[in-house]
Amino acid sequence: MRTAEHGQMRRNRAVVLLCAGMLCGVMLWAGVAPAAAAQDGSRPAARTIERTVAAADVKTLDVKANVGKIRLTAGRGDSVVITLVLTAQQRNRGWLGRDRWGDPAGVELEVKSGGGRLALDLRGEREGLKEEWTIEAPERLAAKLRMGVGEMEVRDLSGGIDARVSVGDLRVEVPRGEIDAETNVGDVRVVTSTRSYGNVRVEANVGGVDLRLRGHRVEHRRPAGAGDRMSLSGPGEDNIRVRANVGDARLEIREPAA
Repeated sequence: MRTAEHGQMRRNRAVVLLCAGMLCGVMLWAGVAPAAAAQDGSRPAARTIERTVAAADVKTLDVKANVGKIRLTAGRGDSVVITLVLTAQQRNRGWLGRDRWGDPAGVELEVKSGGGRLALDLRGEREGLKEEWTIEAPERLAAKLRMGVGEMEVRDLSGGIDARVSVGDLRVEVPRGEIDAETNVGDVRVVTSTRSYGNVRVEANVGGVDLRLRGHRVEHRRPAGAGDRMSLSGPGEDNIRVRANVGDARLEIREPAA
């Protein structure tokens, strides 16, 4: 009798160990380590990354952001100064109903330089993170900026702006330089004080447009349909394109400062 009971206990223990092993395997397959199941699902602490990069040989600044905000302004020195704040956002419910958050410690700032180009990006898992980029750069630089979802603001650079936001608002205010500014869903507003504008186009596929030249609103006849567009041509070198796919597009060409 004891032998039979002992055999049954061994079989029960084997079943328990097998089930535990299967549970761990499922958790690992789902991306949740067994130790994580014991955590309370609380939000990870925010993280700040700061970096200063010499820009004496840089002509173009290239920034790629996912979700959050970019604020790029002209600085006083000849360096690019970066402050990046990473905040965890809730992703979804994980194993056993635990909250899942992005991991600010799971990414690193990637800086690549060469051929007159300085590229800023993140390496690692960006899902579930809010990225707040604050960048100061030499006024002479051109900038190429890309953002998935969020807000973008560019001020005081004169080397030319190429900016895209998939979902969110875009604001550009510069003294001069070529401009290509576009949002897929959101509003875009551009202000320039260039003395030398060339081909100018403002358009919205679904929305309105507004073009102001040296303090005067340029009147036009709006075409039929959901969108609107305007264009003009000047003798200068700074071509300007402002476009919103779904949203409003506005361009103001101001009088240059004395």
